[in-house]
Amino acid sequence: MTQTSKTQRAAQAKVLYTEPIEMVATLEKHLIHDDYTVGHDVTDLMGLPHDAPPSATTKTARMHDRDIIATDGTLLASLSGMSTTVTKMTDPHDGAQWLFIALTYLVTAHGYHANIPQGLYFKNRDGGPIWSWGFPYNDFRAECGWNNHMAYFPFKDTTGVSWFSDWNKVSWRLSEGFFYPC
Repeated sequence: MTQTSKTQRAAQAKVLYTEPIEMVATLEKHLIHDDYTVGHDVTDLMGLPHDAPPSATTKTARMHDRDIIATDGTLLASLSGMSTTVTKMTDPHDGAQWLFIALTYLVTAHGYHANIPQGLYFKNRDGGPIWSWGFPYNDFRAECGWNNHMAYFPFKDTTGVSWFSDWNKVSWRLSEGFFYPC
């Protein structure tokens, strides 16, 4: 195929647009695990000694499955199994605290691919924002042929752990963007 025909074909391809999407989840009591000791497998990953493993508290918010639909009604991608887990850990040696934050979900592409900015917004019980997290260089992706493809976005924060106790809701936002046919 010549370069000209590729260009013509690309110009004729149906590029679809999606408006911003927001999904909100509230923490469930049974998904809060207070004050447990972290196992050796985790302390090994962090380079911490085994003599006094850190204590931790974990909160997880699960979100409902969601389809991403274009402004014209076309199904572009599906998300399932989405959850956000935040673990606050305390080092027993010096009392230092840090957060491990992980967003996970499964992506199924429906004939389109995309790279679109995404972010998490942590909220208090009343829905007011208390902390946000963008994903520089880790946009939402959907690739041709993906069927329940695991997306995993971990992050470690050592600077702002004070919001953890007030966290009650999380909002995942997908910016507006374009999906391109496979």
